[in-house]
Parts: sequence; structure tokens; C-alpha cells
Amino acid sequence: MKSRITRSIISISILTILLFSNQIILAKMFTDIEESSAIPTMDSLNKELYDKAIKAKELKSKKEEFEKQLPSKEKPIAKEETSQIESILSGKIPSTIDKNLKQFGYDLFEQGISTFAPIANVPVGLDYILGPGDELIINIWGKVAMSFNVIIDRNGNIFIPKVGAIVISGLSFSKAENLIYKELSKIYTDFSLNITMGELRTMQVFVLGEIKNPGCYTVSSLATLYNALYVAGGPSKRGTMRKIKLIRNNKEIKIIDLYDFLLEGDKSNDIRLENGDTIFVPVIGPVVGITGCVHRSPYIYEFKDRITLAQALNLAGGIIPSGYTQRIQIERIEAHKKRIVYDINYEKLLKEKINLDIDLYNNDIILVAPISSKVYQYVNLEGNVLYQGKYELKSNMKLSDIISEGKLLAETYFEYAEIIRLISPDFHPKLITFNLGKLLNGDKSQDLILNEFDTIKIYSKWEVKDKPMVSIKGYVRAPGIHPLSENMKISDLIIKGGNLKEEAYLDKAELSRILEDGTTNIISVNLRKALNGDQSHDIKLEKNDVLFIRMIPEWLAHDTIKLEGEFKLPGEYVISKNELLSSVIKRAGGFTEEAFLKGAIFIRKSIIKKEEEGIEKLFFEQKMSLLKEEQKIEKINLPKEEENAQLKSLREKETFIRSFLEQSKKGRMVIKLTELDKCAGSKYDISLERGDYLFIPKKPNSVIIIGSVYNPGAILHKEGAFVNYYLKEVGGITKRADKDAIHIMKVDGSARSSFLRFKNIEPGDMIVVPETLETKITLKKSFMDTLEILFKVVTVYAITKNALK
Repeated sequence: MKSRITRSIISISILTILLFSNQIILAKMFTDIEESSAIPTMDSLNKELYDKAIKAKELKSKKEEFEKQLPSKEKPIAKEETSQIESILSGKIPSTIDKNLKQFGYDLFEQGISTFAPIANVPVGLDYILGPGDELIINIWGKVAMSFNVIIDRNGNIFIPKVGAIVISGLSFSKAENLIYKELSKIYTDFSLNITMGELRTMQVFVLGEIKNPGCYTVSSLATLYNALYVAGGPSKRGTMRKIKLIRNNKEIKIIDLYDFLLEGDKSNDIRLENGDTIFVPVIGPVVGITGCVHRSPYIYEFKDRITLAQALNLAGGIIPSGYTQRIQIERIEAHKKRIVYDINYEKLLKEKINLDIDLYNNDIILVAPISSKVYQYVNLEGNVLYQGKYELKSNMKLSDIISEGKLLAETYFEYAEIIRLISPDFHPKLITFNLGKLLNGDKSQDLILNEFDTIKIYSKWEVKDKPMVSIKGYVRAPGIHPLSENMKISDLIIKGGNLKEEAYLDKAELSRILEDGTTNIISVNLRKALNGDQSHDIKLEKNDVLFIRMIPEWLAHDTIKLEGEFKLPGEYVISKNELLSSVIKRAGGFTEEAFLKGAIFIRKSIIKKEEEGIEKLFFEQKMSLLKEEQKIEKINLPKEEENAQLKSLREKETFIRSFLEQSKKGRMVIKLTELDKCAGSKYDISLERGDYLFIPKKPNSVIIIGSVYNPGAILHKEGAFVNYYLKEVGGITKRADKDAIHIMKVDGSARSSFLRFKNIEPGDMIVVPETLETKITLKKSFMDTLEILFKVVTVYAITKNALK
């Protein structure tokens, strides 16, 4: 019981929230109501819960009303394909004929029977024939007022009080109304009568033959033959569309041709059904297929007894303008043996008006091919003209005719133009040139007669020769190359370059000019005077001039240093020329109380660049040395095991060298900072450069141990403890540890590698325990490798030392 109440409470709460939600979301979530239990009673819940349950029930009824208003779940409307007319007028004349024919008219019945159901809630006509089961609503007013409903019984009678039984079955509605009025007049006087139809009777009809869903159907008394066909799904593709029979009382009373409705919209053949009628759909009659360039294709059309080519084309809506009428093809099955083809010049038949009654046979296929997609009777104009494209080729059309219509654009090249002419029979191109300038000046020898498909090409002067250009470089907002225009000056070029930058040096710029003998002349220009209109400096430009604009000497407006960590005012600071480190620290308010000056990290970009250059060179040299050594090993006939061991040793060395050198790419300078008053004037109070970076960490309280130890990590610093203490705290060194290579990386960036036992370890220091490179090599080779490693260390040290100078 509790679980039931809990489910009810949850469902009711959801419904209360949904009451104020969007209707669409409401409709989707109503299933929660149906899954809940019945509405609880007052005995099981309190009054408030009962009221909520009542609201839930009302909400459910609203949901049902809402669902009635939703569109029915029918098939989504498919996007209509591009029509033949759209394709042809878009210049896409089809090159093939679609032979996937389907039978005409049958898809009409695939829309669903609800669309074509007879309407039962409209007034019936005066000619409606009454029958058993029909309901009449009779209203009388005047001296007497009555209203009652009567139903025609199976004997065809209705019963009216004081009047008795009246036989009206088989009468039309208008005649029945007159009869009832006449009978009532015998009893009452001075009254008015109104009769309407109530519920209509139903009746049974049979739909048989080649129908999709044959059987007996109960339909409204207003149903027609078309309605019954739709209810039954329409004729199957084995059934006829043109000779559908309506049988009543075992007599064939009408033959329906659905093509009248499908092609003309004519429903005059549709007839109202009566109880017991039979609709019979015989097997389909003879057919012809029509495809290609006709309005309705590709379809298979049924014909009755005889059909001609003209009649068949008319069924398909006629030939569209792009259809090729000089050869209409008919494919025919001859004598149940083979398929043959007939070609008919339909255009000739229409002109001569003879033999238009060409008979077609069952299963003939008519193919109306498209005309060629090629366009005729034109010449083409393209190039430096206002109106490019195809032009109609007129009789004796000349160059001057089309060029005057196309209208030339500015900067046309007049010394040369061309005609590309296609020469039959293979239509290979031939080039014909003419002088456009002479043609426009009236030289008739240049005014050539045009042929079909000629292409006239007019050039811009900049298509046949280089356009004069000038350049601007240096401190402008948009340096680059620009076209040289007439009377263009230095001031104009500066504007085209986006104007000068703030740091541009105005007192002296250089204009580079190429002289006729090929030499270069450098002209000094005062930009300040040029921009103020001084003609001696605002020089008129010539082809290929280049203007160089320099930066103001010692412009340092954007030189900055970044301070991070334990500064009172950390951030980015602009520096002046030769400004010292202590000066910037002072501007940053000095250090905080938590600053650990021994751990200062100073990075300089210029050192990174020098390190990378030296490291790349060193690694290349070491790589080549290892390759030579590898070749020597391969040439010596060593046992396979020893050879593999030595090659492995070389690989490990290469990895070690790469790792060692990569770790050196830091750009870090070792500096020792003290309090600000002591730092000023010391050897570490260095001049600053653009991009310098200084980080001051907080005071550490641990020592880091990394490398070949059992548990690398950080250990709390112990005052006075040596290296062995910290190694013991991390479990000691492993078997692969290189005891002789253990070293200390001090917090200030310096390193210690000798007399480690007596070195004082400070907070922030790092103890590094390298791993031994295991190799099976001779004593001589080991000695040589040791010298090689020493050489590497010395080399890297020299690089770093030079970078710090």
C-alpha cells in the first residue's frame, strides 16, 4: 500500500509541474500518468493529496484533447525531385533516357484511405435516396411545437405520433419531406416543418477482382465507387484502370474509366453506391510505355482497344520542347520471339500531315530522345569587356558589331586581340589575330567576318606585360608591393602602406631606384618634409622603386622584463636602455618576507638562442661520431653477442647525449641575489635585456632526490645533514646507480659533483643519482668513451660560459 501511495505521489507531483510547462513537453511525458496507479480516495490520502489527484485526472483529459489536435502520424512528405523542365531550363539537358518505367495512376491509392473517405457530416442532397437505418430529425413549430427523431425500419417505415406509419424507403429526400408534410397536414394546421438527416445508414458493398484488398466493406450511404476503391487500396498493378465494372442486382450498370479522373479531373463517372453493389476490377488491358522528353514520363499507360502514336503521346502530356522529334524510337516485341526497333521522323509526319495514325501494339515502348545539349548560332566574347558571354550570330556579322555591343573596359590592350575559330569537320581550333586599335580607328582589313562558335578574346594591357609596381618596407603598418599609378608620390605610397608606425624614423629614409643601365641609385628622403608637402622630398615614384623606412635609433618602448613570484608588485615592467636588475626590483617594491632569494630563477632569451645553436651543432657532431664508431664495430668480426652489446652501448650513449643536451636548453643564468640594498652594485646587478624573466620562489622546506633510487621524491630538510642521510631516507641507491656520477643541483642553478660527503645540503637542493650505462666493451674503449664524455661536458660548459658574457 505504501509503495502504491509513493508512486501516486511521485506521479501527481510530476503532473503538477507539467501543468505549467510547454504543451509539447507535456504531451511527451503524459505516459507517467498512465503508468501510475488509480486515483486514491479520501480514505487513503488527505484532502490536499486528493485535490492533486483530481487535478491530475483533469490534466489527463486535457492531454487527450491535445493529442486530438496533433497532426496524424502519416508518412513524411518526400522532397520533390528536380523536374525535367527545371533541368532543361538550367542548361542540363539529359544525355540518357530513364527506362525505369512505372504504371501510371496506381500511386494515387498509396496516399492512405482516410484522405478519400466519404464525408458524413454534411447536408445530404435533395436527390438522396432514403433507406432502412437512416435517421430523420423532424422539427414542427406554429400552433403546435414538436421535435422528435425517427429511424426508418427494415420495412421502410417511420412512425410519427398521431399520424402513424409512413413508407418512405426508396424515396428521395425531397419527396419524403413532401409526403411527411402532407400526412401531418391531415392532423395539424398552421404549422411549419423542417426535416434534417441524423445518423446515416451503412451498407455493404463488395470490391472484387484485381484489387489490393478485395472483400466486403461496410460504407456510408453517401459512399461512391471512388470511395470504395480507396477503402480497398485501389486496383493492384495486375488490375485495369480503364474498365472497372459496377454490378447491381447481377447487372452491369456502368464501366468506369479512371483515366478521365486522373488526366482531366473529371468525376462525372463516379456513381453513388447502393447496398449490395459489387465493384469488379478485371485484369489489366494492353499497355504502352513512354519515356524520355514528354511531360509525364517514364510511365506505362493502359489503352482500351486501339491506340495510335499521337494518342499515346497525348496521354503522356505531349513532347516537351527539348524532345528530338526527327527520330522517335519504338521498341516492339515481335511475334513472341524478339525485340525490334522502329525509328520514326515525327517532325516530317507532322509537316506532311500524313500517316499520323501509326498504330501501337501491346507492350510497345516509345522513346523520345533529348536534343543535343550543344548550343548553336552564337559567337562568344570574353576578356577585358563589360558584357562577356554568348551573342547571337547574325548574317554577315563582323568584329566591329560584337565589340561595340560588348563595350571595352579601361586599360584594354589595343595592339593585339584574337579569334579562336573551330574548323570543321573535327572542329580543331585555329588562332586568328587582329589589331584592336586599328579596328577601332576604321581599318576595314581588321574588321573580320565572324563564323559560328568563334571566341573573340580581348586582353587587358596588364595581361600581356608587367604592371608597374612600387614597394614600401620597414616601419609602416602594411608593408608590401603596390601598383604604380600616374603621378604617385612617396606620401601616396606611405598611405597605401597603412601609414607610419610610431617608431618610424622620419628624418631619414631611403628610396632605392633602378636606373636604365641597371645600376641602383639610393636617394635619401626626409619623410617629415615629404609629408608636409616639400616637393624636393615628396618625390614622384618610378617603376620598381622601393622605399625603406627605418626605426628610431634606440627605440625601446616595447622592451620589457617579467617579474613573478615573491615580489610586492609582480608583473611586467618596461625597461630603459642599460637599466639594472636592482632598479626594476626596486620599482616592484622589493621582495616579500616569504622570498627565497637563493632559489631565484633568471631566464634570458638570448642565452636560449645561443644554447640551441651550440647544442644542435654538438649533437650533430656526436651523432656522426657514433655512426663512425658503429661502422667500425660492424667491420670487426666480433662474436655476435659482443657486437650486439657494443651496438646497444652506442644507442644508450646517443640517448644519454640527447637527454643531456635537451636538459641544457633552459636559458638560465646563475645569479645570487641578496637583500635589495646589497644587490645594487654587486656583480649580479646585471644590465637587463628585452624578454628577461625573474622568478623568486617561496622558502622551501624540502630536498628533492631523483634518479636511480628506490623511492625518489622530496624529503624534509634536516639542518646539518649530508647526502648520505637523504639517500638513506629514500631507500638507498639501486644496483644500476652510478655512484661516481651523483651530484647536487643547487637551488640557485649551480651544480656540485665533488666532495659530496662534506657538502652542506640546503632547502630546495636536488640530489641527482644517474644510472650506469651497462655496456660490454674493452678497457681501451671504456677509457676512450670517458674522454669523449669529458669532452662533451667541457664543450657544453664553454658554450654556457660564452653565453653569459
